Amino acid sequence: MAKVLPMEDIEDFEEEDELDMVSKHKLEEAAGKHDRVSLASSSSGDSASATLMSSHAMKMGLYSINLGTKFGQRMHAAHMLILPLIPVFILLAQNGTNYATFILQAEEITNVQDQVSNAVDLSTLAQKLQEERAAVALNIFLKRSPTDDLQSLQNLVTNDVDIRKFTLFQTFNATDTVLQSVTTWPDIVWVDFFETKLKFQIQHSIFRTKIREGEKSIFDVLNWYNEIINFILDYISLSIHDSDVSDFYRYIIGFKNLLRSVEYSGKSGIYALRYFSQGTIERHHHHEFIRFEILRKEYLNQTFNFMPELRVEYEKAAKAQLYEFAQSLVIKLETYPNANDSLVASVGYFSQLLEYAASTQKILDGLTQGIEKFVAKELARFESHKTVPLALLIILALFIPIVAYVTLQATTSMFNDILLTRRFSEIYDEKVETYKREKKKTEKLLTDLLPRQIIHQMKKGKVPEPESFNSVSIFLCDIVGFTSLASESTAHQIVDLLNTLYNLFDIRLENYDVYKVETIGDAYMVASGVPEVNDHHAAEISKMALDLLAKVVTFEVQHKPGYRIKLRMGIHSGSCVAGVVGTKIPHYSVFGETVEIAGLMEATSEPMKIQITESTMVLLEQSGSFNYIQRDQTTIPEKLGNMSTFWLIGRSNAGIDHNNQQNGLTHEKEL
Repeated sequence: MAKVLPMEDIEDFEEEDELDMVSKHKLEEAAGKHDRVSLASSSSGDSASATLMSSHAMKMGLYSINLGTKFGQRMHAAHMLILPLIPVFILLAQNGTNYATFILQAEEITNVQDQVSNAVDLSTLAQKLQEERAAVALNIFLKRSPTDDLQSLQNLVTNDVDIRKFTLFQTFNATDTVLQSVTTWPDIVWVDFFETKLKFQIQHSIFRTKIREGEKSIFDVLNWYNEIINFILDYISLSIHDSDVSDFYRYIIGFKNLLRSVEYSGKSGIYALRYFSQGTIERHHHHEFIRFEILRKEYLNQTFNFMPELRVEYEKAAKAQLYEFAQSLVIKLETYPNANDSLVASVGYFSQLLEYAASTQKILDGLTQGIEKFVAKELARFESHKTVPLALLIILALFIPIVAYVTLQATTSMFNDILLTRRFSEIYDEKVETYKREKKKTEKLLTDLLPRQIIHQMKKGKVPEPESFNSVSIFLCDIVGFTSLASESTAHQIVDLLNTLYNLFDIRLENYDVYKVETIGDAYMVASGVPEVNDHHAAEISKMALDLLAKVVTFEVQHKPGYRIKLRMGIHSGSCVAGVVGTKIPHYSVFGETVEIAGLMEATSEPMKIQITESTMVLLEQSGSFNYIQRDQTTIPEKLGNMSTFWLIGRSNAGIDHNNQQNGLTHEKEL
């Protein structure tokens, strides 16, 4: 049963207008009394003021301040001083944070600048080691002496590469020169010979000596160079941190991936040289070549994904070269074109490999220059931007003493007779606002329980007479299996469930021209056309029923996860009598055969369906905005005779109003 107010509350509601005047007179009397006390007690200092203000403490959240005491006035002055400065302190913190952020970002860019510089030196060393590896492999495959020059082989070169510079002596010297220029050595302490640059030079010199003496096979060479180059590349990848500054990460990732791609081209090149020099290649070596070739292309594509502008430059260089074509020959195990013997094929491929490495290195150099320019630009930008928050910090620091001085001067003049008079005015305003809020609460509570026109009649002392309504629509629904659900739940859980469900229904009812009559247990009754007459009551009650049905589909029972409640709904249109029943606890209700038939429609309905009578269907037919089908068979009491009933299944497209289009409340969409 819906909660209602006793008659005493309605009488209080009727007399609320008188309260405003009474409160006003009381406050005026209090203010006048204060004036008299102030005049009579002026010789006693602050005691009268303190006595008067002790009952009017200022609330400050969790505590209050008594303005009638010196301590309270000092506290109030402190509040007046601190509160205006809070925004200033916030701005100080904000600009201080911005300034610190710019400083940190500038330091980060400076660190990245150093990291990039070291990475460039190490990448140059890696390039020379790659060339040294290729030169050693060529000499081993062609079985040439380390002291032989390559003049005789230059005539076999078909491009602009000068392979005469790639004797062992020259490549070793070139690598040593670059090695001497490296200022920062990789901190790879877990590898003994890589702990310092001197240890590496000694170890590498020993290995070179064994190469000259023919003590190292091609696989020893490949393993050694692959290992030391991988150490260098890994260090480069770890030493350059991926910065969050702008789109700098694109340059860094592109740089790292391009270095890896060049390295895998060198690794696959060793196996390709072996194939062209011997005319054959072992199966597992061929698989290694294909693996390195796939990795080369994968890292190259990753570079282009982050730096699309490099693709055009690369493809332009690739068109003028035969490197990609030569790589495909090894994959297919085909012979080198126009090569009469293995020497021509080996030299031809070696020159193509060097040309490809040179063109890729050119792209890498351009990318390195782009990184250096970007770093310099970002560093300049951060240096310029940090001046703004610094200037604001100085201005705000100067502004604080000015604000403090002005605030203290303003608060000094507040503690006088004008302040007390103003305080009484504020107290009066607060009382009025409190009264208005309570009045609104009472009005809302009454209008939720009784129709507004009934309240007005009862306020005037009239007893509302019952009214007859020729055409109304009554809606009833209840929860299927409620008894079983109640037996499996506690009383508290059932109350929470009904409160949640009925609150949902009450909110939806506000969108329609309907009136909630009452709730009894799990039964929910709504009427349209009463107490205010309207010609569209059947359509309003039907739209509401479809809306409630749609909401129930997604309603969850909190204490039974996964359990979905189902409703039976019934609607009937006809005449009824409505009026207020009771005097101690008045209640507005509806009576008549229409209510009984609506209850019968609900009782004989099926779960999650809305059963309507023929009279409701006729009214809905006039609106032409609803879809329904006739029910095949139902059991109707004999006293009602033959009765056709229908299932209300939804609304037609022509009948969907603008609000339903916005909120998606049609039954068909919810299902």
